[in-house]
This record gives sequence, structure tokens and C-alpha cells, in this order.
Amino acid sequence: MEIPNVYIAAIFTTAIALAVIGGFIAALLKGRTKTAVWLGLISLPEFVIVFYLIRVPVDKLLQFIFAVPASGGAIPFAYSLISFFYAPVTEELIKISPFLIPFFRQQLKTTNKIAVGMTIGLGFGISEMWTIAFWLSHNALISRLHWHQLGGYIEERFVACLLHGMFTIIAIQGINKKLLKYVLYTMGLHALVNLPIFLFGIGVFQADKNTAAHVLFLYPILSAITLGILLVKRYKFLK
Repeated sequence: MEIPNVYIAAIFTTAIALAVIGGFIAALLKGRTKTAVWLGLISLPEFVIVFYLIRVPVDKLLQFIFAVPASGGAIPFAYSLISFFYAPVTEELIKISPFLIPFFRQQLKTTNKIAVGMTIGLGFGISEMWTIAFWLSHNALISRLHWHQLGGYIEERFVACLLHGMFTIIAIQGINKKLLKYVLYTMGLHALVNLPIFLFGIGVFQADKNTAAHVLFLYPILSAITLGILLVKRYKFLK
């Protein structure tokens, strides 16, 4: 049985993410990786859990409430606006959920917060990456493309791993202090990164497909670079 090309792209992206982000984490921890490994493993099924057990049921309920047409027809703006916040709210909450366990809260130190945040983000990002690969494997158009033609998927999923890690770094600054404040920061930043998708989706920005594709390709990269610079400056924007 032939492996879908999108799975090969996912394998390639996973390898790059583990090498680059995982290598960065290992360098920060300098061998003290036990807690990080456990958190990374715990975070692996988180996207599947939050999507299928929370977002799908909530979305079905909202589609019923707002009478969203099954196919064709105008999508109610209220539904589009609420669904825009699915990912920022549910994903940022589930990523910090392991810290409900006292053991993991106790292991969190000022010196390891960057590594821990990136580890959780990497695990979550890989989970999301493979779930999306599964969805795309059933797309007839995608299935006709060679894996190296899936550059948009590869770029988006690698950058998503970076962004999930950086969001989590910010959120865990609030563990044991002002948690709500820091989680709201991450939700807001997450929403900001997803904003172009929402604006194109509701027709605020009218652009041809090539222009939209370029914006959606470059915007996450620029977002990751900007957020990375801010984090390097020791969270000064959070003070």
C-alpha cells in the first residue's frame, strides 16, 4: 500500500522540528530532560483530544443555534466570529493542563520555563501536524501532489510548532501567579496570528488566490520572528 505523499511531508516536517526545536530544547536542558520528555509525551494527544472531544461538539451545537447551512449559503457572522476563537481558547488551555498535576508544577523552575514551554509546544504541534496530514490524505487534489510540492504544509506546520512553543512559554509564566493574565496574553497572541485566515474567510480582504496564499504563507513566519525577538528580550512586553 502506497504511503500518502502528505504523510511523507509530515515525516519530513517532524524530523526537522525534532532536530531544530528538539535540539534547542536539549541544549537548554543540558541533559536534564526527564520532565521535559514526559511533558512532551503528554502533549502529543492534546490536539486530537481538544479537537474531537471539545471543538467538534461545540461546533455542532453552534451550527444548530445559528442555523449554519450544511452546504452553500451565507455563514452567519456571529458563528464565524465565535468559531474564530476555538483554537486560541481551547488549545492554550489544554497545553497548560498538565500543570494541574502538582508534580509538574513543582518541576517548573525559572531556569527551565523556556525549554518546558517549547517542549509542550513541540508535542502539541506534532499532534496537530499529523491530524491535519490525516485530513489532507483524503483530499483528492492534495493526493496528486508529490510530497516536496507541499511546501505550504511543511512551512506552516513547522512554524506552528515554534509558535505553540512560544505561546506556552508565555502562558507558564503565570503558573503559581496571575495565571489568567498570562493565559489571556497567549490567547490574544494566538488569535492575532490566526487573524488573516479569519479576515480572508469573511471577505474583509478581497484578494486573488495567489496574493492570499502569499499573505498566509509569510504572516506566520513574521509573527514567529517577532514573537521570538520579544521573548529573547526576557518577556519585557509582559512586565
